Amino acid sequence: MPFAELLDRYALLLPPHVRATVAVSRGGGGGGGGGRGSVVLRRRNSRNDDRDRAPRTPSPAVARKAVELQQAAGELLRHLGFAEDDFMLGRTLAFLRSGALARCEAARTRQLGRVFALLQSRHRARAAVARLARQKGAAVRLQRAWRRRVAVAAARRLLRVKRVERTEQRRRE
Repeated sequence: MPFAELLDRYALLLPPHVRATVAVSRGGGGGGGGGRGSVVLRRRNSRNDDRDRAPRTPSPAVARKAVELQQAAGELLRHLGFAEDDFMLGRTLAFLRSGALARCEAARTRQLGRVFALLQSRHRARAAVARLARQKGAAVRLQRAWRRRVAVAAARRLLRVKRVERTEQRRRE
């Protein structure tokens, strides 16, 4: 499996200090690469005129990136608990023993479950905070309406009392 593909698929299993140093981008930079990552070492097309030429060596930046990907893939596989004889790292590919990919997938599934549970709990917390804010606003509106009703009733009583006093005062006069 190519390093970029291995790291793309299992990047969430990487330790945080390695995840911060190796970021495999998904193309789109215009430099080709076929969407397989920012650095993909490819074999040249075998044409008749290419047979006479010496093989090209990658640029230092490409070679450096390939070494970083190789080291990150090795770190990932060691972090997953693979012994050194369970995998082998080539120049661009990681060779895994049978059953190793299933172990990677099982670890990825467990980690995805944890990530989804965390996302779900954060979503529920935000929804609960929003619901609480709505309930608080509704409670404030109810209190305001009740206080207004009480104030209006008190004002009406006061007006009735004043009316009664005025009518009694008129009768006395």
